[in-house]
Amino acid sequence: MARPISTRIRRIGPPRQSPGRIGPHNSLSSSVKPPGQGQFPAADLPPLIRAIPLVAKADVAAEAARLLADPTWDGVAEVPMLGPEDLSHAHMAEILSELLGRPVAFHEMPIPAFAAALRGMGASEGMVRDYAAMMTAKAAGLDEMVPDASRYATPTNFRTWAEAELRPAMG
Repeated sequence: MARPISTRIRRIGPPRQSPGRIGPHNSLSSSVKPPGQGQFPAADLPPLIRAIPLVAKADVAAEAARLLADPTWDGVAEVPMLGPEDLSHAHMAEILSELLGRPVAFHEMPIPAFAAALRGMGASEGMVRDYAAMMTAKAAGLDEMVPDASRYATPTNFRTWAEAELRPAMG
């Protein structure tokens, strides 16, 4: 017999971070500022040419809703959400420059500076610690551990997200 969704939600507990701050797509919207005033929040990643996967928060929410509504789901699953494309930070900056009509540049940040930037955006200490750990793991190749054959591609690419969410927010 399937458990009600409310029981499953209680079982997995409350969210550990604000849904408004999940993932790189969302972080960019609060950090892209007028020229000379902002940086991509990316820490100690290899050179600008390294492509990384990106996932929109709406795609994470859709997958969470799918799992919660699945009566066969037991509350535990590993779902590598790697997005439909891998992009370098330099390529993301090019896309944003084009869409926003002004220059956007990527500048690498050491982990302590990255953590300070997150705190400056109002992130909790737990969020700062966990996000910095995630970025460190990504720099060490975390995203390359999932074989392409099992890659779960979410539908929203970076350009689509930027056109739909970031550009309107930037005015």
